[in-house]
Amino acid sequence: MYLNVYITSNAAGLAGHAVWPADADTIPAWDGIVISHNYVGTIGTSSLTQSVVFAHECGHYLNLHHIWGGNNVPGFYYLPVGQASNCDEDDLVGDTPNTIGWSSCDLNASSCGNIRDNVQNAMDYSYCNIMFTEGQKTRMQAALNSPLANRNNLWTPANLIATGVNPEPTLCAADFEADNTLICNSSGGTVTFTNTSYHVEADSVYWEFPGGDSPFSLLEEPIVVYYQPGIYDVALTVFSNGTSHEILKEDYITVLEDSSWSYPFWDWFEGNSDLEGAPWTQQSLDENNRWEITQVASHSPSHSVWLDNWDNPLMTIDELYGPALDISNASQMRLAFKYAFAGKNAATNTSRLQVQLRQSCSSNWVTRLTISGSSLETAASQSAPFIPNQSEWELESINIPSSYFREDFGFRFVFTSEGNNRIFLDDINVDVSASLSENSNPFLDLHLYPNPVSDQLTIEFGLEQAIEIQILVLDVLGKAATVLQKIVGKTGLNTQLIDLHNLAPGQYLIKIESEQRITVKRFTVI
Repeated sequence: MYLNVYITSNAAGLAGHAVWPADADTIPAWDGIVISHNYVGTIGTSSLTQSVVFAHECGHYLNLHHIWGGNNVPGFYYLPVGQASNCDEDDLVGDTPNTIGWSSCDLNASSCGNIRDNVQNAMDYSYCNIMFTEGQKTRMQAALNSPLANRNNLWTPANLIATGVNPEPTLCAADFEADNTLICNSSGGTVTFTNTSYHVEADSVYWEFPGGDSPFSLLEEPIVVYYQPGIYDVALTVFSNGTSHEILKEDYITVLEDSSWSYPFWDWFEGNSDLEGAPWTQQSLDENNRWEITQVASHSPSHSVWLDNWDNPLMTIDELYGPALDISNASQMRLAFKYAFAGKNAATNTSRLQVQLRQSCSSNWVTRLTISGSSLETAASQSAPFIPNQSEWELESINIPSSYFREDFGFRFVFTSEGNNRIFLDDINVDVSASLSENSNPFLDLHLYPNPVSDQLTIEFGLEQAIEIQILVLDVLGKAATVLQKIVGKTGLNTQLIDLHNLAPGQYLIKIESEQRITVKRFTVI
């Protein structure tokens, strides 16, 4: 059994309310304290002044009336504060002088023939409450010894043990933390684990670290090194006074691969059904929804990556990591992507998407782009889970500073939820001119046929002048599948045939580039 406290956005228009034990005994659903969030604690939406409401409602829970008499629960015995007629009422406590009641803190206030009223009493409305009287204390103790509404069960040894608050606390649950759950693999990644089991210190512990340099440990704070890329579970069993508790955190440690990718990097998520088989890593800092590949909506062709944020609680943070890229020989570089997002309520949308970069696996992340609030919305706020159409996607791109041109450059997307709607990402690319859209075609009249194609693809394009160009075929991850020799394109119409017999069925890109310009177009091999 507990004293239940319900913190709400609106406590029936009151700061708080609680019924007396006699009423709670006949209407159990009303038992407990209901209090508005802005009257709880001393920070955030509340304040030191407003925090006195909780002690006041505890008084009602333990059978105290207002110091002038009555209660404020809707539909129950109620006397308005500050009425002269209150002098004829009583709070059933002998050492609290009759009073009309006060809603301001005048320490010299007097009423009902008193020299001075007990304005600082917790059961007044003065908001400078600091005390209960001895008589009130006796009345509350009587309530705690009464079977009415089972108040006498609150403090019994059996109830204290059952609720985990007995004077001799027991081990309730196993838990642990790690100083880092996403690590690099370049020379072995070190993780320090800390036992946070509660409520007492364990007599002994037993850790299990599959994938670690030591498969188990008996230390309170073991240090484990991971050498092989992968995603690993961690388990902890704690022992205390003849009892044990255990916890398994699945997919808790992620060890990234060394850089094996070079630019250009393109991904529109067509090659895999989930992120586990893709060059991406997701990390959710909570146990709610996380980044996943989806067919619910896409910019092109049929897949994207989304965060089904519709049911996520406030302030959940989800991270999507791209692969480490070798861009050490780049002279200029951009990161571009398309996204779609809608809010639930435009007035309260403060969700944000950040793009962060790091120079190397051991460097700190630096935010290079933040899109938040209404600027993040690509469609009007909706009262149902968001599914974008083709017109509800936005293209965004950022320059990558030359200081990031390293062998293991990293990038990630960080989404912070404020309880809004779904967000989608697609067509993510890192390249020299990554911000160019498909429709921004500097090569005149680019055509691919047949498309879909089974064996040989014909490329036709026009040039305003003769220039040297290179044609590449890229797979769905942006890696070169076929590289043709550089050719000198002629002024006017150019035609090239590409043999595709060695390519597996799937989605591909044709990339045509010169020193000054670049264009990309998709095609399908069947």
